[in-house]
Amino acid sequence: MRVSVSPENIKSILLGLCIVMQFFGFVVFLSSYTSSIAFDQTFSIFNSVLTQLAAIVIGWTILFIVWKFFNYELLKNKKIIFVLGALTIIVIFLLALFVESRGGAFRWISIGFATIQPSEFVKPIVMIVSAYFLYMTEKKNKKKEFFLWFGGYMILIFAAFYKQVDLGTMSVIALSVVLMALCARSIPIKEKVFFLLSMFVLVCGFVFFSPHTHNRFESSYKLLTNNLTEADLRGSAYHQINNLRALSYGGVFGSGLGHSVQKQKKSLPEISTDSIFALIGEELGFFGTTFIVLFFLGFSFACLYIASYVKDRFGMFVIIGITSVIVSQAYFHILVTLGAPASGIPLVFFSKGGSITVFTMMSIGLVLNIFDRSIALKKHRS
Repeated sequence: MRVSVSPENIKSILLGLCIVMQFFGFVVFLSSYTSSIAFDQTFSIFNSVLTQLAAIVIGWTILFIVWKFFNYELLKNKKIIFVLGALTIIVIFLLALFVESRGGAFRWISIGFATIQPSEFVKPIVMIVSAYFLYMTEKKNKKKEFFLWFGGYMILIFAAFYKQVDLGTMSVIALSVVLMALCARSIPIKEKVFFLLSMFVLVCGFVFFSPHTHNRFESSYKLLTNNLTEADLRGSAYHQINNLRALSYGGVFGSGLGHSVQKQKKSLPEISTDSIFALIGEELGFFGTTFIVLFFLGFSFACLYIASYVKDRFGMFVIIGITSVIVSQAYFHILVTLGAPASGIPLVFFSKGGSITVFTMMSIGLVLNIFDRSIALKKHRS
């Protein structure tokens, strides 16, 4: 028996999933941040909660504005795409050149009362620029121009992230762009494979030539082969080991919200951001982590259903890119918790941070805007 889902229902499902996870994520955030105050006594619980709440309110407000009042077809303008593409490159290079390093990376801008992470702004913009290149490639069937201009753009983006020492964001963008390119009709299979291999080579080059990133991969390899030394346990592998301990302490059902042993021992670095999935695993157990994995799976299915419904190829590429960024970022975060090279990728809806909250909500609003305009166009034609 075939079950059909109407467009309005799938939109409601997507919004419902986001609302549930936003609430669930805020509860987990409260559990993590109330005990992480000891890491820095200058912060107060009240200010942290208020800042995160403000980010959630602003994010959902922007989602509604983009969804209801924006016209995504404006993004098909060549001049707008040029400005957005140039802006992403300039922002990343300026960040790497003039911003003070934190943990070996250059990703944050402090403006007194808040800290901004520009890479969260860059990710959706790169997806929009990539969607435009792919759309124009299909429309004009000029594959050479695609590889020339788009390839040059991606090399500049990756060079900027290399300077910034941000393997996580680079990997998310590379995977998302590859998934978008695989959906392009006008690019032959051989050229898609070439594009895939080119992205793989760029990422591998990043790992090989960046000592900071190379050390992380070496720690993961030692962890996998059980060859960690005492120095590794106290140094490069400290984060990974304690993440795995937290997951093992959680078992099937978890220790309960607020009862994390690793949290009380202050053994999870950046507990409200980089280690948030480990905390969930300890406090909510296997069931809690499985729920999150299934949520992002459901989120991807809902967005891909929307993408399949949209007939405008540019809109479809944008939706695929945005979905790939959000979901791949979540799964990369989970893989890091399981022992993959630590990359500092936050977990959407759960990790502390105004930048990721606001720009994720903006991206979801754009998906809904494309969907609604596609529905309106179909009704108008019929």
